[in-house]
Amino acid sequence: MHLHCKAWKKILLCLPALIIFCIYMIYPICDTIFTSFQRQIMLRPGWFVGFDNYIKLFEEKYFWIALKNSGIITIGSFLTQLPLAYLLGSFLNKPRKNSAYKTISFIPNILSGVMAGLIWTFILDPSIGLFNNLLISFGSEPVLWIGGKVLTPYAVTLVLLWQFVGFHSVLFLAGFKMMPKDTIEAAHIDGANTWQRNLYVILPAIKETVKISAVFMLIGGINQYQQTYMLTGGGPTHYSETLATYTYYLEFREFNFGVGSAMATIILILALGTSIIMLQATTRRGDTA
Repeated sequence: MHLHCKAWKKILLCLPALIIFCIYMIYPICDTIFTSFQRQIMLRPGWFVGFDNYIKLFEEKYFWIALKNSGIITIGSFLTQLPLAYLLGSFLNKPRKNSAYKTISFIPNILSGVMAGLIWTFILDPSIGLFNNLLISFGSEPVLWIGGKVLTPYAVTLVLLWQFVGFHSVLFLAGFKMMPKDTIEAAHIDGANTWQRNLYVILPAIKETVKISAVFMLIGGINQYQQTYMLTGGGPTHYSETLATYTYYLEFREFNFGVGSAMATIILILALGTSIIMLQATTRRGDTA
């Protein structure tokens, strides 16, 4: 009875956060989905056109280029960041590793995406970049690291790896800290080697950390915008666009809010769908998580 009497106080305490969440999250999402079914240019009143905006997107070759680039970045980020973050977190978990190592590994994550993209522009730029200057000094031909049709998404994957591997290593480090040491010591006494201990003891024990980290990586790859925009701006002629940068182009360059909202809705569907599939694939039947 006492709990029911206090329920209204709990609701009242949560109400400000709930209102802010609805204003800045729920309403924009609903409005974007609604606008995606309208033909709306700039701030003029729109009219309902059904799935025409989505059909128009699917007929554009630049949409498929952006989807391919986002796919490369997402898969590349997952395949590189996850194992390297695990190894770095395991390295930082060693008893003699002081906070300096942790600070150094986490510093790139403190930078904004704009700043990280600007830093790597001076490294990867085909004309003035550090990489090409080194290649030229050794007598090699310069490489079009960014701004081309092929290497840009891989360069963005490298930037994301540099910036976020420290963040994910901290997640793994927290998972390692919560593990009971007796379990690892027992596996070691039973004769399990390093590979077996990691595969059959440590990974199952921190599976929730792995799932959370993997979902962050996938969503970050699908929503990739700042680093790509700073490196190339989507050029040349949209060949280095990602889904997010192309959404920006449609919304704020062409001012086609209907098609841009359809693009944003597709990003939302991909992010939610990928996250759900990942969580379902890594959750066994009978698990409470």
